[in-house]
Amino acid sequence: MNGKPKILILDQSVKSREAIRDILLQDEYETETAESAEEGLDLIASRQFDVLVTDLPLSSMGRSGWLHSGPPEAAELPVVAIVGAQDRGNEPDPLPDQVKVVLSTPLRKGELLAAVREALCIGPEHSLFSS
Repeated sequence: MNGKPKILILDQSVKSREAIRDILLQDEYETETAESAEEGLDLIASRQFDVLVTDLPLSSMGRSGWLHSGPPEAAELPVVAIVGAQDRGNEPDPLPDQVKVVLSTPLRKGELLAAVREALCIGPEHSLFSS
């Protein structure tokens, strides 16, 4: 990974996208946002991302789901999945391979940052931007 990790935020809610983006920008990540799976796949096809943060249903991420219908990079992109508190515990078993962390709403800043670091395979004791 060269430079700052780049995170794609794919969330159907403008308010949620902006809140997630603001948290990640404060922690010095680069971000792009998308509202739909189609828009997200277009971005993945044209840019390099390190992690996808999304609220799209986990059931749509399996081998026949939207991530596998796009460019090959999409199927390999580590995912931080966000589910509503009411849906927690109803995740598919097993989870799609690319889903590294599942968070439930309401999101907490520390949990989101820890989840992104886990998806990037960066431990909490490591600085992303050490010299």
